[in-house]
Amino acid sequence: MSKSFETVRCDIEQKFRDLDKKQDLMEKIRRDNRRFHARRIHHTFMLRKSIEDMKEQEKHLDTQLRRALKTALEQNAIIKQGKASISQGILQNVVKRDKAIDMATILDTKKQESNKTIMKEIHKSSRLLQSSGSNKTLF
Repeated sequence: MSKSFETVRCDIEQKFRDLDKKQDLMEKIRRDNRRFHARRIHHTFMLRKSIEDMKEQEKHLDTQLRRALKTALEQNAIIKQGKASISQGILQNVVKRDKAIDMATILDTKKQESNKTIMKEIHKSSRLLQSSGSNKTLF
């Protein structure tokens, strides 16, 4: 069986068309692979850049946190110092008040003793006047 020239020519043309389709498909796959590879490289680059940015932001936040903590500790120390000063002032005022109360008590006691002494003297003088026969009173 011999094929006719026309049939052979048609078969060869069909094979060339199939080969062209395969080559087009292979070229399309290569383009897609290049695009995919380029996209993968781009995404990898963007991820690395994002990670670096996050690390930088973390450093910045860490610095801010340290500053805030330092400020808080300084303010806490100032508050404690202020409380200590206030407590010391209150204690000094209590001591002064207690001294004033003690002094007032002493003065009151002296005044009472003085009044007793005066009353005794008045009573003595009154008895002396009465014993001497005078009807006059001191007051």
